[in-house]
Amino acid sequence: MKIFASLVRSVLLNLMFWGLCGSAYAADQAITFGLHMNKPLNFNDANGKPAGLVIDVFTHIAKEEGWKVTFSPCEWADCLNRLESGEIDVLSAIGYTSKREALYDFAATPLITNWGLVVTQTETHIQAITDLEDTTIAVMKRAGHTTALQELLKKFSVNVNYLEVDSFKDVLQSVNDKKADAGVINRLFASQFAHDYQVLQSPIIYNPIEIRYAFTKGEHTEMVKTVNRYLQSMRKDENSVYFRSLERWFGQRKNGKFPTWLLWIAGIMVGATGLLLVNNWLLKKRVARAVEQVREGEERQRELLNNTSSVIYMKDMNGQYLFINRMFEQLFHVSNVEVCGKTDYDIFPQDVADSLIENDQKAIRNNSPIEFEEIIPHGNEPHTYLSVKFPLRYSTGEVYAVCGISTDITGRKQAEQVLEHKTEELALAMEDAENANKAKSEFLAAMSHDLRTPLNAIMGFSDMMRQKTFGSLGDQHYEEYSEDIHSSGALLVSLINDVLDLSKIEAGKYKLADESVSLSKIIDVSIRQVSSLASNSKLTLISDVPADMPHIVGDERALIQVLNNLASNAIKFSPEGGMITLSACLNQDNTIMVTVRDMGIGMSEEDVTKALQPFEQIDSTRSRQYKGTGLGLHLCVNFMKLFGGTLQIESKKDKGTTVTLQFPSERTINPS
Repeated sequence: MKIFASLVRSVLLNLMFWGLCGSAYAADQAITFGLHMNKPLNFNDANGKPAGLVIDVFTHIAKEEGWKVTFSPCEWADCLNRLESGEIDVLSAIGYTSKREALYDFAATPLITNWGLVVTQTETHIQAITDLEDTTIAVMKRAGHTTALQELLKKFSVNVNYLEVDSFKDVLQSVNDKKADAGVINRLFASQFAHDYQVLQSPIIYNPIEIRYAFTKGEHTEMVKTVNRYLQSMRKDENSVYFRSLERWFGQRKNGKFPTWLLWIAGIMVGATGLLLVNNWLLKKRVARAVEQVREGEERQRELLNNTSSVIYMKDMNGQYLFINRMFEQLFHVSNVEVCGKTDYDIFPQDVADSLIENDQKAIRNNSPIEFEEIIPHGNEPHTYLSVKFPLRYSTGEVYAVCGISTDITGRKQAEQVLEHKTEELALAMEDAENANKAKSEFLAAMSHDLRTPLNAIMGFSDMMRQKTFGSLGDQHYEEYSEDIHSSGALLVSLINDVLDLSKIEAGKYKLADESVSLSKIIDVSIRQVSSLASNSKLTLISDVPADMPHIVGDERALIQVLNNLASNAIKFSPEGGMITLSACLNQDNTIMVTVRDMGIGMSEEDVTKALQPFEQIDSTRSRQYKGTGLGLHLCVNFMKLFGGTLQIESKKDKGTTVTLQFPSERTINPS
């Protein structure tokens, strides 16, 4: 209020008196006045009528000049747009700026001086412009104080988020509801309404600005002159409408008397002075105790810093050391007293000092903690440190030093290098193993192919000898030998076929001849092909496939080979008179399952694992009765991988074995 009184006195002392002249603006002229809510300047009172300093003054002028005034309520941004377009003729409680003068005509004489004020949430401690960093600020759209704050924050390089609202009340409500950390209003509005909200008025004030009447550009030249003339006259007369309105809405007059509110404050201050004198000696004791507590706190902090295994240090903005902890002293053989005031160039080699100082500057420029790996010598041995550096600030936000916390990670880095080397060696070994496996598969594929030609001849000629195509062989032993040759050849052909197929699969050269296959058909084919082997043991083979079973996309030859291998194994390990079931079904997830189940001797978990390995056979008396390659199950597993499916074995000793093949849903051919 003292500032306001001083400004009023200054304006009055410098104004030149001149008499009222006749208005050149027509009487009975209709004027639309834009009314936005900005108490105590202009607002609607409890009866809904326009009131306030701006309204009182303009209404008086209009009455004297015979103007007909219509008040048109509007939000602030809308008021500005309507004034610019000419929808309203005059607007006040508007701050004068050079930018706005290009858009509107202003009366030369101001009504009052105002300024911007930052309000904050009650639990925040925003004391300066820099404290607004990374906050959300509620601002009124197109308000002069909003633009001024944005320019001010830009000069200080302070980054904030803006929440735009329609009125100063919305600003206060946003801060009250914690939608914004702070908000911008003018000091006159704050004096009227800030106490109604849970907000604090911060020390941040800025943008002193004159409140004037504004008119549509180029439309009301004579009215502007008339309003300006009345204002100059009113501000010279302490009994004018202007000063009566000031007293009514602001509690102050032009005369030299103290305002009532100032007398109240003076009385309160006198009483407070007495209390201060009474409590002065208590305050001294509290200050002394607080100083002691600060000293004790500093000692505890120093002990904490000195007993950590990390190196901790602080440097000023010139790179001079302010503090080093005990670990720094022990590792680099300097004391805190010796190093204070010195720089890295006094302690380390130049290249090391250059790197350390550059990292300090990066942390300051980044304005937040940064991690670095720094190489620092211990004698002739380099050590790797993981350093975290960050700026230290005064309460005003000004950076005064940089702090660093460095931890020796040399051992960890060495372990990482060893692990990296071992990883590279392992990768090379795996590559060699893959190449060797590929070469093995290619060799077996080639050899198996070369062996088939002579074997076909052996099988053909031995069969002719068995059938006595060209007459009797003579001695009985020749007939036995021919049977043995044919049997051994058949076993060798089976082995070579399995080896060739497995080699192609492992070499990635086996191509599935996918086509629509009937599961019922291939299960019947498999049963026919192994039926002779089953009849020798008086076993019953059963096919269990639903009549509406969908077809499957697959390689018919490979599917039959898988079923034959599984059925042959079931026959080998089933007692005479037993039963073997080959079944198929469609699951709810549209996947197809094919199952081969027997009630034979079964296997342990160890036997199952062994049976799945190539060239392995479980150790049982019955298995030795039948010759085999030991590739059957392993080949079935690889075929199922080609199909994108799985093979699972469930078996228990003396309880039988169930082998389940599950194919992916995309291989199911659903009826259209």
